[in-house]
Amino acid sequence: MLNIVALVAAGVAVVAAGMAIWWARRAYMAAAAPHSRVLADLLARVEQGEVQRLPMLLRQLDQHLAAVDARLEAIHSQLITAVQKIGLVRYDADPDLGGRVSFVLALLDANDDGILLTSVYRLEDNRVYVREVSGGKVAHELSPEEARALDMALNEDLQRLRQEKRTAARQPGQDQRKEPTPTSSASGGEVA
Repeated sequence: MLNIVALVAAGVAVVAAGMAIWWARRAYMAAAAPHSRVLADLLARVEQGEVQRLPMLLRQLDQHLAAVDARLEAIHSQLITAVQKIGLVRYDADPDLGGRVSFVLALLDANDDGILLTSVYRLEDNRVYVREVSGGKVAHELSPEEARALDMALNEDLQRLRQEKRTAARQPGQDQRKEPTPTSSASGGEVA
């Protein structure tokens, strides 16, 4: 039962992150649309020889650019608190079980604030823990798996490689580089 709760919680977190990214992309496109129309109108009028209206059109373009800048600043301030850094470590909490069904999921924003969601699955029970992360630090002692998931989320190089991989996957014909996978630790955990 608790395993289902952990999976649902992880699923909700992933869906929330996806929705935040979708909303930000949609808001960006909406903010850029007026700018594109005004610029196209400006270029069309210049091509038609309506140079006398050029100062007015440039003022309109400047106003639209100021509005776009304001919208982008508002979007940026909202996205700072969106999940941007993820670390996932799967491991075997019960040596008799196998399958790496226990996990730690680190979800952090741009300020390194967020949560560590830990699900420890054993044959007799499943326990789910949530630890608050503030500025990349946790008030409690962490298990080796929790520390590794937090380190993964805070590792800017790893996050940049993941972003490049996602970007390359969206662009056909680009280099599909493999993301380096950290090796197992002495605790027996592996990174998913």
